[in-house]
Amino acid sequence: MNTHIIALAGMPAVGKSTIARLMKKRLGFNWIRTRDVVAALRMDSAEESLQDKGLTLSEGEGARLFCRRLFSQIEGHSYSVIDAIRPFDHWRRLKKEFGAQAHLVAVVAPTPLRKKRFESRQPKDTFSLRDDHKVEREVPLLLEEAGYTLTSKDDLELRVDLMTSYVLGLPSSIDLLLTAHQFNLDPGTFLSRTAKSTRAPAAVQALFAEISRCQPQS
Repeated sequence: MNTHIIALAGMPAVGKSTIARLMKKRLGFNWIRTRDVVAALRMDSAEESLQDKGLTLSEGEGARLFCRRLFSQIEGHSYSVIDAIRPFDHWRRLKKEFGAQAHLVAVVAPTPLRKKRFESRQPKDTFSLRDDHKVEREVPLLLEEAGYTLTSKDDLELRVDLMTSYVLGLPSSIDLLLTAHQFNLDPGTFLSRTAKSTRAPAAVQALFAEISRCQPQS
């Protein structure tokens, strides 16, 4: 099976999970939650936070176990999104396993927006302490390594569409809309033809359905 993986890298509260959720809902991606991978490894409950558990799994035998579990959740899926990749060694292992089919995407957001998001869901925690946690120390390296940077703010659905199209080489909603207008095609006919020729029919169908819904009625 031809497998494509998009791994999201970014600091806490930039919107990685929100982006992964959109990719699953709109484009049919297999959403791999890092939190669930950690939980499946039955980590010692004495380690309180997900970041602490992630640190244990960041190198050596811990990294090997984590990546083995991660890879097992990719098997059988043509398109998967990992909602948080860290540290750099995990990306290195992912790239070694899947080669050019693995794509690293940096997710960024303005600090005030991140702080607001963080405090709304973790009122008893400290934003600065989370940013300074050891498990986050290699995130800047991942952001530099990424082939695409997505800014998580307004118009997120369009930003996710454009990111997915660029990274995987698929037509974006803008491409589809322009093509439909250029050839004066009926939306249903164009969708049928496009779905047969694309490498990701579900993704194109979702995007074109959105375009059709937004087109003005004559």
